[in-house]
Amino acid sequence: MFWGSADMFNASDDWMSPIQAAVHRTISDRGGYRPPTVTVLHLIDELGEYLELNELRTHQNGSVMADQIAAVWLLSVCIANQFEAQLQTDDLLESSSRGSSIDEAIRQVFRSAGLIARVINYYDGAQWSRPSDDLLPLSQIIAQLHVALRVLADHRGLDLAAALASQLKSGRIWEQQAIEASFDPSTASCLLRFQTVAEASNCLFARSSRLWGAPDWQRRRSIVYNVGNIVPYFSRFCRAAEAEVLDGFVIAPQWLEPPSSLNEIALFFRNLLTALTRMDPGRSTCMTSDPLGQQWQFEFSRTRLFITVFSPLYKLEHPRYAQGTYILFQPEFSFSHHQIGNGSKQTLRIKAQIRAAFEKAGVEYHGELIDERQEAKVYILPHEIGASPVPWWMSNPEQDVLF
Repeated sequence: MFWGSADMFNASDDWMSPIQAAVHRTISDRGGYRPPTVTVLHLIDELGEYLELNELRTHQNGSVMADQIAAVWLLSVCIANQFEAQLQTDDLLESSSRGSSIDEAIRQVFRSAGLIARVINYYDGAQWSRPSDDLLPLSQIIAQLHVALRVLADHRGLDLAAALASQLKSGRIWEQQAIEASFDPSTASCLLRFQTVAEASNCLFARSSRLWGAPDWQRRRSIVYNVGNIVPYFSRFCRAAEAEVLDGFVIAPQWLEPPSSLNEIALFFRNLLTALTRMDPGRSTCMTSDPLGQQWQFEFSRTRLFITVFSPLYKLEHPRYAQGTYILFQPEFSFSHHQIGNGSKQTLRIKAQIRAAFEKAGVEYHGELIDERQEAKVYILPHEIGASPVPWWMSNPEQDVLF
């Protein structure tokens, strides 16, 4: 492979391709990812420079053209990484591809870049409806872009693999981004801490789940202040999750004085959900209706979500035990991705496997409470099987404090 013996392309995440892992490490060493919209603009700018070179017929300077193509490739990988879109295009660097003309390849490059921009604008923008029902997930659009870039490189006789390695080593394209790195939910620090919870879980899908996380909780600031920081990223997650197959969003609250009981957790939890819905760009009204009503479910950014609360207040063998407090929001459709619910014939079999895994590990499973099908009751589980549900939905005006 073109990266030879260098560690540059050794994958750091199971889902990442070697080049994705190399880009991730390079970006991490330089302070983190830029906002996706900034990266898209940078990608289009690099394409514009390539087009100028192509129109000027300055093919004698092949290394410059190779650098432009490599820059577009790597910037698109940045976008893929931020949305945890698995790419399978590394092999393109080891085989030639002249399946189309240069003009056709250029058209495909710009078509793909335009589609990437439309998707990112939808995920980050104010537009509520997806631009097109036929719009592909980023993994497929970026794959089409890479195929076309490979065709361009081959027609020009350019060593794309060498150009990619050179760009990664020099860091030129990252240094050209004037905007400082921003918080990125795919690399949130709370995800590293939550990883121990996922690895300890007996759920069949926990270890392979694709998660985003919230910004670090500011323990000296109010719930409203912290939720204000969270909402832009949570909204982006809800828009992107179905197409990009994301499984959950993690919030890790912090306190000057940690809760000493599940009732205190419940009060905080209610206030958190209330603040989220009040700031929801999708104007959710779920918290104004009865959480024990038929088919009630928490909703944010027009996405129905299941919520799981983990806490150190539980005993070790409790399924919700964790060394810190974590609140995991799972889109309803993520269960369908794993063939649970939504009419899947595998639902009963998979549920039985999950319950068997808990039993084998000696971990309690609150099956009867779950089977009641009142979702609000299982957001915060009681300490013991058979105990009364934790009534987080009960409002107390004297204790509901958002500011």
